[in-house]
Amino acid sequence: MSKAKSFAEQIEELQATSEKVSGYEKLFSKACEINFGCNAKSIKKMLENNEEPCSNFETKMRSFFGLKTEKDIADFVAIMCTEHNLNYFKTNRENDK
Repeated sequence: MSKAKSFAEQIEELQATSEKVSGYEKLFSKACEINFGCNAKSIKKMLENNEEPCSNFETKMRSFFGLKTEKDIADFVAIMCTEHNLNYFKTNRENDK
């Protein structure tokens, strides 16, 4: 039979686990910033407040580009969301670093 772990051993294991979790939280937050443009805390806050994550962004985009109807948005997406524009963005973003 295995010997029961001492309190010191249990504390060491819990500290190691805590450090791993902290590292994962940092990685998740960084991934959120890269992919969504805001940190994990902001995303959690939006979800807790039942906010639509893109509502403010969509409002700003509609205003800036003068998109008034759903057709305007569909046309905008058809033009802007292409493989060519994605590659252009990725290339320029990498050059800006």
